[in-house]
Amino acid sequence: MTNATHKPLNPWFAIWTRPRATRQQIVNTDPERMVLFPAAVSGFSQTLDRASIKDLGDRLAWPMIFGIAAVSGPVIGVVGLYIGGALLRWTGRWIGGKASSEPIRAAIAWSMSRLSALWSFGSRSS
Repeated sequence: MTNATHKPLNPWFAIWTRPRATRQQIVNTDPERMVLFPAAVSGFSQTLDRASIKDLGDRLAWPMIFGIAAVSGPVIGVVGLYIGGALLRWTGRWIGGKASSEPIRAAIAWSMSRLSALWSFGSRSS
């Protein structure tokens, strides 16, 4: 039975319960749709995570850290998406992969959306 006979999945919720089916639906329908948003959010989250790891809160006020992450994080996330997608496409060709860049970026971006949420709610012990 194909997913075409079923109601389309809402990617924002289904990515948690049916990640493989969700990514496949995204790749099959419109792999370029909404890939920049998860990448930007992931970049923001990763920038805050790095700031926490480096104890930037000891040297900078939290609004400054948040502002830096809000400006640089999304840019870093989108650039990372394109670089990571190109590297995966390039190395995937070595082992017989045939995917174009768009589905690879879609899979990366939607996988990053889950990681961003987990990083946001994660905690570290000092």
